[in-house]
Amino acid sequence: MKKQTKEKWCRLELLVRYRIRKMQHPGRVFAVSCVSILVAGFLGGVALGRHVEWRKAEETMQKETDRYESLQKEYDVVKEQTEAQDKDTRPWYLMLVNQSHPMEEGYVPELANIDASHQVDKRVLEPLQQMLKAASDEGYGLYVCSAYRSVDRQKELFNESMVGYVNQGMNYYEAAIETAKSIAWPGESEHATGLAMDIVSTEYAGLDEKQGETDDQKWLMEHCYEYGFILRYPQDKSDDTGIIYEPWHYRYVGTEAALAIRDQGVTLEEYLNEEY
Repeated sequence: MKKQTKEKWCRLELLVRYRIRKMQHPGRVFAVSCVSILVAGFLGGVALGRHVEWRKAEETMQKETDRYESLQKEYDVVKEQTEAQDKDTRPWYLMLVNQSHPMEEGYVPELANIDASHQVDKRVLEPLQQMLKAASDEGYGLYVCSAYRSVDRQKELFNESMVGYVNQGMNYYEAAIETAKSIAWPGESEHATGLAMDIVSTEYAGLDEKQGETDDQKWLMEHCYEYGFILRYPQDKSDDTGIIYEPWHYRYVGTEAALAIRDQGVTLEEYLNEEY
């Protein structure tokens, strides 16, 4: 539009100069000049008016486009959460495993190696590696200290913990209840899904609340959702999960669900509208 307007001005200027050269009377020269200026002003005004209208239309269209995209995102979030709450349409990465939802007997995920000692469901290996690399690139040190565990290995851990409490003077019932606060019963651990892993700071490897105070862990808690992970057992949420605060236990749920869980400030149980 600017180019066309400029060309009109150039043609008009050439026409005025030509007529001035052909005319002898000063009054006629003045008259032609005035008429030419008026015509030029009119053309310029029309062009400017059209430009303003075009800009307004463009801005309105952009606002409507942004509004539509925002509504579409909200719809997608609600749609995914609705499908996730229906066990028949729930995707694999939102598999729920807890006291009320034990593992399907015989289920073993297809595994991939994180390193020589740890494995995960092969579908989450790439986002896990990307997340750890991003942390490293930002100057933070994190590593996986536990990932996939078979049901048999979970039994060993549970029994070892129970023996420790019994040796402290508890009876077997009390020891089992106390153990279940931090170690899931065999068949009820997310670690058997291959979707959960324990990630700790290179500066502090303790599996206690101090882990959450490290700068490395703080970075991970803030950015894990970008890669589809959530802190599975957050602080002050044991009434919803049945598990104490574990600032090292992460779970893959997909990027959309991770973002929704973070924004809603809920646990996986709450997001899925399920009990523990």
